[in-house]
Amino acid sequence: MWENKNSVKQKKSQLLYSESQLIAHTNEHYYHIKHIYERYTNLKITLLEYQTIFYTLNNTALFNKALALGEITTMQYLMEINFYTDAQLDFIQIEKEYHETIAELYKYLL
Repeated sequence: MWENKNSVKQKKSQLLYSESQLIAHTNEHYYHIKHIYERYTNLKITLLEYQTIFYTLNNTALFNKALALGEITTMQYLMEINFYTDAQLDFIQIEKEYHETIAELYKYLL
């Protein structure tokens, strides 16, 4: 009879511990998903800014025209084209990260 004296208290303590572990685990997932969503929104804003710049300006044609008219030297032309190409690569990298983030969010949706 004395063996079961504290078993109810022990079971209640175990239940409280399990519930607190469940809440902690739920919070961990919530903040992880929230972090992913914040990354998604930041990448979306950056991507839209890049798209606006690239689609409204045709820099390559302007560089070719400036070189043909002698307004810039060949060295300046190559530097500008290199800068423009680097910006395009950054845009592609951001677009890749954006789509990976969307895929990660879909993982939690399913």
